[in-house]
Amino acid sequence: MAERRTPNPDAGGSNPSWPAILAGMMEKLETIKKFFMEVRAELNKVSWSDKKQVVNGTVAVMIMSAVIALILMALDWGISGLFRYFFT
Repeated sequence: MAERRTPNPDAGGSNPSWPAILAGMMEKLETIKKFFMEVRAELNKVSWSDKKQVVNGTVAVMIMSAVIALILMALDWGISGLFRYFFT
């Protein structure tokens, strides 16, 4: 029996037909749809903080940031004073 060859052996085959391309696109769309449905389901399980908790947390963060900034400012002032004393 004779071996069948394509006219261009380096071509590697033909492109998929349109129905195959559309089927692949539909499968990807279904996967994306499933992903967003799962994201929505997980977000419904989240326990969200109320406004009072958010405000209290924000105030606490701002106060702690100010305290740390003051401590770092004092350390910077002290160390720069030491350097000025010893090196000038």
